[in-house]
Amino acid sequence: MDTEPPTTQSPKTVAQPVLELTGEVKRQAAAAAPARVAATLTNVGSETVRLGYGPTLLFTDTGPSEDVTRTDTLVFDPKSRGVLRADPVQTSAGCWRYQADGREGIQSSIQYRELTPNDEVSGEYDIYTAAAAEACLPAGTYRHQDIVETPEPVRSATLTLQLDIDEQQRIAVSGEVSAFRSAASTQ
Repeated sequence: MDTEPPTTQSPKTVAQPVLELTGEVKRQAAAAAPARVAATLTNVGSETVRLGYGPTLLFTDTGPSEDVTRTDTLVFDPKSRGVLRADPVQTSAGCWRYQADGREGIQSSIQYRELTPNDEVSGEYDIYTAAAAEACLPAGTYRHQDIVETPEPVRSATLTLQLDIDEQQRIAVSGEVSAFRSAASTQ
């Protein structure tokens, strides 16, 4: 009598999403318009990934529990709906600024989107100098971070868009995605 050994099923392992965030300068600041940058999040993995963020890329209502960095010196103004703020002005010195503190009101509406392999989502952002900053587009390195999450299993990663501004107020931009971490490891 042949008997087969009992089989056990191990839980299915879900692969880590493989994402890439890139940045591009669309225009440098000029008298006619503020600087504009773009961010593109690409699924460079081999599997479809379902991501939650929003209402627009890099502007998720992360709440007080998430540890993200958003500069107080520059104002990132997305060119899509869902982020509400007052209108900027151009000063007599030609600097594009927000006269208030530039804090955004972000709608609490995380939306889930599927990114197939090589699929991407992008957003464009005008860059303004915050009202409290003394210099216009001051030289330095500035980071704007946001969180994306997967629903099952619940994991999150930090997106970082970095702006480097030189002494001539020229902007360079780059992006980075942290490793995904489980919901249990973020508490």
